[in-house]
Amino acid sequence: MTIHSPDDITLFKTPGVTWKDIAKHRIARILNEAYDQGGVLTQVEVGALLSINNVKVHTLIKEYQKETGKDLPYRGKVHDIGPAVSHKIAIVELMVQGHPTPDVAKKMNHSIESCDRYYKDYKKIVKLRSRTILEISALTGLSERLVKEYINLAKRLDYRL
Repeated sequence: MTIHSPDDITLFKTPGVTWKDIAKHRIARILNEAYDQGGVLTQVEVGALLSINNVKVHTLIKEYQKETGKDLPYRGKVHDIGPAVSHKIAIVELMVQGHPTPDVAKKMNHSIESCDRYYKDYKKIVKLRSRTILEISALTGLSERLVKEYINLAKRLDYRL
């Protein structure tokens, strides 16, 4: 992974570019390079590499993703760890629209297996939609919050599979 790059120096010399802008660029580069090599890093590991507090890394990743519309492949995102589910909804929506799984996985920085699992979970929930949220959660092993999100997505998509 490239810790320091000539691009960083160029950005540093560019008027109006802040330390935060450079840090976001470096974090994105490191995460993408690790992912391209078949690995994923935690936010703590990125922080250690760049000598930045992991809480700051988390904030910078969120800002980068919001500003660019691109998901970064850090461990929590790729391995589906943590409370965030917005990526699941976005992935399922793309798959419902007919995008091929490999394309969706690449675009969203997820494994093909994760994308397929999200879509299968969505289809299970749609089939069980006449039951209560609690029942669906118990039957599928998915959180009530995720069940609600998938049901809302299904309603928005008119229950399309």
